[in-house]
Amino acid sequence: MIPPAMISRIARGFCARRVMRVLRAMRVLRAKRVLPGGVGAVWADARGAAVLEFALVAPLFIALLMAILQLALVFIGQAGLESAARDSARLLQGGQPQMQGWDAGAYKRAVCASLPPFMACGNLAVDVSSVAQLADAASLPKFSASAGGAYQPGGPDALVVLRLAYSWPTGAMPLGLNLADQPDGSRVLLATQMFRTQPYVAVP
Repeated sequence: MIPPAMISRIARGFCARRVMRVLRAMRVLRAKRVLPGGVGAVWADARGAAVLEFALVAPLFIALLMAILQLALVFIGQAGLESAARDSARLLQGGQPQMQGWDAGAYKRAVCASLPPFMACGNLAVDVSSVAQLADAASLPKFSASAGGAYQPGGPDALVVLRLAYSWPTGAMPLGLNLADQPDGSRVLLATQMFRTQPYVAVP
């Protein structure tokens, strides 16, 4: 049986020989300029730092870029809906739908024709209400994009409120940003126009 003390000396000698071999190998590499300043120089070497820093920052940068893009698309959709509301309000203001006997479907098709090409008519809801005075506009029933509204275009010299609601689809947002306000993950965009119709004369 080998005494424990002898085993300890053998182990220490083996470890010492391995350490000496590593030191000799480092001296050889240093002499060949593979390690210019020893082990400390390896840690101080700044080559490739820009690539490493970009790899750390890139996910955050891409997430922020995606969030900005999503917000920009929502603003573009809102601007398109406002433009369609202005154009379609002019029709009612001049009395064309009233004199030609348009129903709610015909007027909605005219509104859809004013939408930008990237907005679908199926996501749009239209509400046209005639009120007696401005204060009555605040008491109109709630209006959403999930259901069509009323169609009461009024007659000559009538006060009319036109409301458009569009269900804008929103995707998954980074950084915890959530633009959706509906259970289906969409956001409702609203546009309102209030005006008085012209004193047109209806053709019998």
